[in-house]
Amino acid sequence: MRHIRLLFAALLALVLVVPGAALAQVSGAAAEIVHINDNRFSESGRVTFVVEFRNLTEPLDPAQLVLTENGEPITDAEVDSINNQSVPQGIVLVIDTSGSMQGAAIEAAKTAAQSFVAQKRAEDFIAVVTFSDEVEVLSNFTTSRGTLNQQIAGIEASGETALYDGIIRATELFAGSTDQIRKNIVVLSDGADTVSAAAVEDVIAAVQGAEARTFGVVLQSSEFDPGPLQGIVAAAD
Repeated sequence: MRHIRLLFAALLALVLVVPGAALAQVSGAAAEIVHINDNRFSESGRVTFVVEFRNLTEPLDPAQLVLTENGEPITDAEVDSINNQSVPQGIVLVIDTSGSMQGAAIEAAKTAAQSFVAQKRAEDFIAVVTFSDEVEVLSNFTTSRGTLNQQIAGIEASGETALYDGIIRATELFAGSTDQIRKNIVVLSDGADTVSAAAVEDVIAAVQGAEARTFGVVLQSSEFDPGPLQGIVAAAD
């Protein structure tokens, strides 16, 4: 007998719920099957789907999910949060620290980053990369909330915007990682690149090559321009 198990992942929606006018939220949640483990011919007959929900504005209750197959309800499925599973997440937070981010935008970015750190599981790894005139790795992958929060708290904004170089540096942090970690890049920025050596085509190729899921959080500022980041996320998906 077939048995379906559905794991839902909502971790990466957390940064879209930061309070304050400095954060431009995207309306409408989207769901995507990101992994299928098909063991239907094994003794257990279990098929596991991992479904990711993006742009959630409130926590997802498994009881809200309705599963159907060819229009018919599935009654023998188990639904659980991936946060209850043992597969570690590897997340690179890429934070714009250029001059246009001064004020409310940089504070919203820091709040979003600290929200990620607070919500992460013990086995999840987070790295922090910042970019302005140059790219800097504030913290390589670590499970230490204290280390991450200390680095994030000290962030200040000044200079130009090396958005493309920052994202490429984030992909490089995954070099040598195994399939036992789920790769994610979350970019927090307010606008367009101004000084990168890389081009947008290089960014998309790097993200696709790293096989990292990429998410964008566009922050409102005096130079608000969501187009470049939205384009990268859409092309790299």
